Amino acid sequence: MYQFRIGEDVMGDRERDIVDLVEAQFEGSASGDERAALIEKLDGNDSELARFRTQSQVDAMLSVVMEEGASEAAYMERVMGAIRDDDGERFSREVIGRIRTKKRWLQAAAVVAMTLFISGVWLGLGSREPMAEVSGMQSVVWGAEAYDVGDEIKQGGSVEVKSGLLQVGIDEKRTLIVEGPARVTFKKAAVVEVDYGRVMVRSEEGAGAYRVVTPRGAFEDFGQAVGVAVTEGGEVETHVLDGSVVVVNEDGEKVKVEEALRMESGESRMLVADRGQFYTSLPPEVELGKRSISWSFDEGAGDRAAARGSDGEGAEMVFKSMDGGGIPEWVEGPYGGGLLFDGVGSYAESRYRGVAGSQARTVSFWLKVPEDFSVRQGFGIISWGVLDNRSEVGKAWQISVNPIDSEGPVGRLRLGLGLGQVVGTKDLRDGQWHHVAVVLYGGAQVDVGTHVLFYIDGQLEPVSRRALQAVDTEIADAKHGVWLGRNVSYQKSDPGHAHGGFFRGAIDELQIFDTALDQDTIRGLMQEAK
Repeated sequence: MYQFRIGEDVMGDRERDIVDLVEAQFEGSASGDERAALIEKLDGNDSELARFRTQSQVDAMLSVVMEEGASEAAYMERVMGAIRDDDGERFSREVIGRIRTKKRWLQAAAVVAMTLFISGVWLGLGSREPMAEVSGMQSVVWGAEAYDVGDEIKQGGSVEVKSGLLQVGIDEKRTLIVEGPARVTFKKAAVVEVDYGRVMVRSEEGAGAYRVVTPRGAFEDFGQAVGVAVTEGGEVETHVLDGSVVVVNEDGEKVKVEEALRMESGESRMLVADRGQFYTSLPPEVELGKRSISWSFDEGAGDRAAARGSDGEGAEMVFKSMDGGGIPEWVEGPYGGGLLFDGVGSYAESRYRGVAGSQARTVSFWLKVPEDFSVRQGFGIISWGVLDNRSEVGKAWQISVNPIDSEGPVGRLRLGLGLGQVVGTKDLRDGQWHHVAVVLYGGAQVDVGTHVLFYIDGQLEPVSRRALQAVDTEIADAKHGVWLGRNVSYQKSDPGHAHGGFFRGAIDELQIFDTALDQDTIRGLMQEAK
């Protein structure tokens, strides 16, 4: 019998309705409409939802005990022992979902439920101690309760992130980075449950084991960097970037350093760990007052566009052409004038060399891509650096519309360095103006796969595909400055070039900063153009 029957004489109509629906669910007699009604009533009702989750665990454990034919006294002791045990989740995990309707089991469930109620043992739900603290965030859109930096997350509390990056401190030695969309529940000390999304667990040496519970099993983290990715369909990948992970299942399978495990319905398989799947840190605070350069393209006539800003002196954008194309054309932009590139041979070049090395940077501009975009007209919108041959990977910086389907969805925003790239999700081939910002933030081991953020129309853009490559942009030995509309690898006329030499589309209001701007600042740039 469902445990809320205790004291039902003091229940209100809503509580009694929930009790009846939950009881029908556990007895196996609930209809589809009743299940839907139960979900609706529990949604947002934390106290009832917590008790429902508790009863699920109790009922499931009792099922296994009864199947093994234990005596009433024996199974009572085993159930209570499992609840008291810090590793009680192991017992629960074996039996979740195996609810039975046997008469004897139902009677036993009522006895144990009464015992739990009287003794105050609620599978850890009686305590609401702080489990974590929000220590940072970047462009977070909340799906449920919103948190601020410094807010505590209590035991059993969840964070649901629709988009953006959230940093959570577990203690002085452990940090979680959550990439939206994601939902994570902090069950108790040293235990977190990932319902869906990507989570990077970073631990200092000596932090001890940490358990990550997923729909396909639990993982004991003994490493310094472990990433967990859970799809909304329940598929799970665990990538060990530093340290080791023990998969808590029947086989006690262990994933070693630089290895990964994918768990699907009914099977699991080993993979090679992919460091590019996870953000490993959040951008630092924005440093204002850094150097910048901009081109507004509002002249409307002539063969060059004036540059402004701290690096703008002598850095005008000069219009050029090759391979039978024309020079860039003046067109109406979202605010004032803009430039149109024909995808045949039109491009522009500045004496400004771009931002070098692994220095943080932001490139902000307006972009319009035609609906009849060709994959030979995606490289490159804005580029600088060196890419003369395949040995120079990582030395270039090129923003494009992705034309290579094997490296990500075609028509999406792309940043490439040669062999490493990151590709967004929004299809830009709609003939409309969009504001775009590409942000590289600094830190240790700056990489295109882990240190780049895209913003489209002021919103953080989810990443569809990443490939790692350290950022080390070379400008001293480059044979040119910043190019607009020309592929950085297209050094001379080559009609047979594998991916084409020129971009087709329009740009406006180009700005380059040698710092990583945040979302609010980027949205401000959008408004400034007005």
